[in-house]
Amino acid sequence: MLMREVEMTSYRADQVGEQVREEIMSIIRRDLKDPRIGFVSITAVRMSSDLRQARVRVSVLGSSEEQKDSIKGLVSAKGLIRHERAPQRGVAGRTLWPPPHKRGGGAEAIATAQRDKPHLYDEIKDLIDANQEILIFGHKDADGDTLGCSLAFAEALRSEGKDVWVLVPPPLPPMYAFLPRFEEIQAEPPHGVDPQLVFFFDSGNLERSGNAVRRIAAHATIVNIDHHPSNSRFGDINVIDANASAVGQMVMEMLDHFGYKITTTIAVNLYVALLTDTGGFRHENTTPRALEDAARLARLGADPGHIATQVYKMRPETTLKLSGLALATMRVEMDGRLAWAKVTRRMLKEANAVMAESEGIIDTLNSIAGLELAILFKEVSSDLTKISVRSRGAVDAAALCASFGGGGHIRAAGAEIEKSMDEAVKFVLAAAKEAILAASPEP
Repeated sequence: MLMREVEMTSYRADQVGEQVREEIMSIIRRDLKDPRIGFVSITAVRMSSDLRQARVRVSVLGSSEEQKDSIKGLVSAKGLIRHERAPQRGVAGRTLWPPPHKRGGGAEAIATAQRDKPHLYDEIKDLIDANQEILIFGHKDADGDTLGCSLAFAEALRSEGKDVWVLVPPPLPPMYAFLPRFEEIQAEPPHGVDPQLVFFFDSGNLERSGNAVRRIAAHATIVNIDHHPSNSRFGDINVIDANASAVGQMVMEMLDHFGYKITTTIAVNLYVALLTDTGGFRHENTTPRALEDAARLARLGADPGHIATQVYKMRPETTLKLSGLALATMRVEMDGRLAWAKVTRRMLKEANAVMAESEGIIDTLNSIAGLELAILFKEVSSDLTKISVRSRGAVDAAALCASFGGGGHIRAAGAEIEKSMDEAVKFVLAAAKEAILAASPEP
């Protein structure tokens, strides 16, 4: 009985914390006029067991000085925030999926989410109808899902007479240059426009979409569409479907709900989103629904053979050179349960490649027989290292990366670590080995 009471108390605290997080985000964007406050995101709120106190985690974009100024502005606004979010206020944001503490959610949570989804789609459709200018953000280190979703949704909106700009942080991976209207992707929003409606596709948090998010108007409505359970729910409307194999499926579902036509070019972009996020329909997230959606997109004009050739069989020589150099650093440990490799700046120079060309290396590591965890370390600068993690065992890749400030899925995740390559390798490998041992069954 005591254990049940503790669980219920913890669950209630998490529920209230999520509500408070969304309310504070809304207050910051709607009511705070302090010029010191830049682009901030409330990533989590932890409530005390009696719900009287809250510990708020904040992420701030900008230089060191800009971050300090933003924090000072927020601290000075504490009184206003407390006043504005009086107990009688309702929840400001709308979130489809259960909050991060309820990952997986169970059958009841999933059923509730599916029932609520049409209502959110209706609300999104009303926002589209009410706005002429719309921004669409993808995420940095762009993959086929974020690019395919963004381009497909932009085309659908333009067919309705909307002015739309697709923004993705550079560099863009050249392997996706064949996507319809790829050349129209921009790094920054155009000057002289002030869109009131902003979409994010496949971005776990605001920071994933680069510095251009600072240009979003404070009064704009943010719609966050994602399938990562670790998503920080940063939008005014959050549609998070952890059961979707790719965000491309969610976009397809929205277009159907809106009554928008899926043209051949839209079908190509959505097929690429689905193909690449399922690893060519080889990963565990390749569900019957994913295959059915892919078949429908093929009937609508996407050419599976041509797209597969473009994605997997048109790699430049530099990509293969980089892969060879990285795989030469491969180490296999823990009796074949852990494999890791490195991509350094020196390798990029030697292969005359860019970091985007390292995308497939982690999947090669993950193909080793008997492996449980694969990690690829990518040296961005002398004090910044990115990691890509793949899991085939009991280790939750998203949970491992969350401990370094990253996120993703159970089987595929990533993070950015503000350490040198050598420091990051020691730091991450220690945590990875501990996670593998902790997930091992008792002898």
